[in-house]
Amino acid sequence: MTIDISHLYPEKFRTSAFFQAYIDVLEAKLEEVLGEIEGLAELQDPYRVPLAHLQRLADLLGVTLTSGDSATEAQRRRELIQSVDWIKLKGTYHSLDVLALMFNLTFNIYDMYTNDYSTFVDEEWFVGNEGENPSGLDSSYYKSPHFGLAIVLDRVYAAGTYDGVYYNRHLWRIALSTGISSFVERIRPANTVPHYLILLECQTDESGDPYTITSAEVITRVVGNWTYSKIFFDSDYLNSGGDIYFDDGLFFDTSIETFVNSITKWKLGSCSGSGCMDLEGSTPSGGFELDLIGVEGTIDRKTIENDRIVFEFTVPAATALSGVTQVGLYTSLDELMIASTFPEISKSSDMSLKVKVTILRQV
Repeated sequence: MTIDISHLYPEKFRTSAFFQAYIDVLEAKLEEVLGEIEGLAELQDPYRVPLAHLQRLADLLGVTLTSGDSATEAQRRRELIQSVDWIKLKGTYHSLDVLALMFNLTFNIYDMYTNDYSTFVDEEWFVGNEGENPSGLDSSYYKSPHFGLAIVLDRVYAAGTYDGVYYNRHLWRIALSTGISSFVERIRPANTVPHYLILLECQTDESGDPYTITSAEVITRVVGNWTYSKIFFDSDYLNSGGDIYFDDGLFFDTSIETFVNSITKWKLGSCSGSGCMDLEGSTPSGGFELDLIGVEGTIDRKTIENDRIVFEFTVPAATALSGVTQVGLYTSLDELMIASTFPEISKSSDMSLKVKVTILRQV
């Protein structure tokens, strides 16, 4: 915009260099002020508002931009433009799906049941009749407003220095947790309480061959005296049409349930180099062994289905982990039955680690 106010003062003053210099300054200032007045409409346009005023426009929506000053203008402007959509999504479970896309993560959402409001049981989404609970939960349990937000470990991050810390190839590092909880608190469903965890899924079958989940490079195999799918004496052997096994040398007249219930313990370990398990190689003469066991506990849950059996346990949030690469499930006699290896997992005390080990049955 060009301002000319020469017609507002007498012509005799136009020859004065001093007066003309003053008029030039005045015209420049008027151009600046009138330009700002004309630009007031842009202050409410997220596509045109100047960078310095992005947060001021966000303030009118009650939104604090989380992208830092180091973010590009395009990143900050995109967050502002999406703020209205965030407000519409806030308070819904769908908002968590959008959040997963933003962070390039996979979320599993669990309902949480309780009968004392101090301990909770994770359950997949369940629909039943009035008073009916998921399998394994008696009538004293009820669904609570708490929900589990599990980040599925299905992506391998390259080795390198992140936030000043060097990591080998890994499934999870501590810094990845930063920002997730603050976002969830902004958009979580109303009147709910989130519990944060990372989920490691391991899968194999009972053949003894290694099974790899490619996206996460998790290798799992049964490594002990795996016998539960055999037909034993206390099964319906007259109509089985298969081989009949009596005493297996470890459990007399064993059944599927007896065998599965004998697997009671879990252990997590890290790798010392030469002590790493090679589950894809041939079985060592001394059998497979976990290296550098760091934490252990009791399996929380076992589920026997027609085509699979699932073991689950949770490492509490308070237990920090660094560089974990191996997990093993053991019998009550401390025999390693199932083993998995995977890229490193490190976590601080802000998230639990849930481990789910699935064995596909060959019956």
